[in-house]
Amino acid sequence: MYPFQVQTFRNLLKACIARRDLITSKTLHVLYFKSLIPPSTYLSNHFNLLYSKCGSLHSAQISFHLTQHPNVFSYNILINAYVKHSLIHLAHLLLDEIPQPDLVSYNTLIAAYADRGECGPVLSLFEEVRELNLGLEGFTLSGVITACGDDDVGLVR
Repeated sequence: MYPFQVQTFRNLLKACIARRDLITSKTLHVLYFKSLIPPSTYLSNHFNLLYSKCGSLHSAQISFHLTQHPNVFSYNILINAYVKHSLIHLAHLLLDEIPQPDLVSYNTLIAAYADRGECGPVLSLFEEVRELNLGLEGFTLSGVITACGDDDVGLVR
């Protein structure tokens, strides 16, 4: 019985995400909590993503905090929501709470600081990425170059 219900909720949520339907989503969220479906990080992440994509930061925060076992994807969704709302300082604080951050977590913040031309935080995050051996990709390096300009790229070595 549960797999069908989880699959049904997932399909309904995907449709709501595609349409950015916040009202139906909130109704589904209430049904989710009142149903017999056991708590699921997978479904909770879909609600978090939906609220984030709909621009409802407050609902995304509440949904995140109701997630019983958040994973790195749960955190990344909220980090991205904070960045979209220009709350980079909150995104950075949340990054520090992730038990095992990934490159996506760092790249989201690096890009946000780069858009603001803030070289210091970008270099600090870049150094953390290197210390954690998360690997580097073009997106990471592009953020460093964008934030610090051509003259400061030597600082990356």
